[in-house]
Amino acid sequence: MNDKLSPEEWFERFPELKDSLETSRKHEEIRRTIFPIIDQDSDLWFMLSSFLMASAAIDRIVTFAQEMGMHELKANHARYFVQPHGYVSCAVDVDLATAALIGYPRTSDSRPKLSFQTAEVETCDRLKLILNSEAFVNIPSKIASSGCDGASYLIEANLEGVYSWKCHWVPKDQTFWEIQCIFNELIAKCGLYS
Repeated sequence: MNDKLSPEEWFERFPELKDSLETSRKHEEIRRTIFPIIDQDSDLWFMLSSFLMASAAIDRIVTFAQEMGMHELKANHARYFVQPHGYVSCAVDVDLATAALIGYPRTSDSRPKLSFQTAEVETCDRLKLILNSEAFVNIPSKIASSGCDGASYLIEANLEGVYSWKCHWVPKDQTFWEIQCIFNELIAKCGLYS
């Protein structure tokens, strides 16, 4: 039995997808400016079936990034986003060379402001080491998984002229999890989101 719904069936079951699909198309040009390497599949089936997946998070993160005035990721930087259910709950940019950290406000913050902190160099070195690892390189950029509870996580890295990104819904990969832990350690030690 084929359990895939046709696009018409998706629109019938989830009318809000029409708006989501249109929004996705509108944000494509903005996405290309801020995140030029991250691709968004144009395949209609993937777009319709991914509204609860990590891929759908990219549009929401793109909107957030535009509102925050973000630009293309600089060399020797890494960014980390957490996007549960339509809003961005965490966004940080780490300069891996200087340990400078920028914490962006959550979508829900009533008084959005940037937070500038200095992270521990040793923690940034650990992050850079794992982002340069073959294990990180081998993680797929995105995995078609979905769910109702959880969040999408986007990790970007621009190291030694090589840009890479990974966006997963509730990541299960050990290396991805280790990177999340390091970012969470940086966030906690710098007092962001507390």
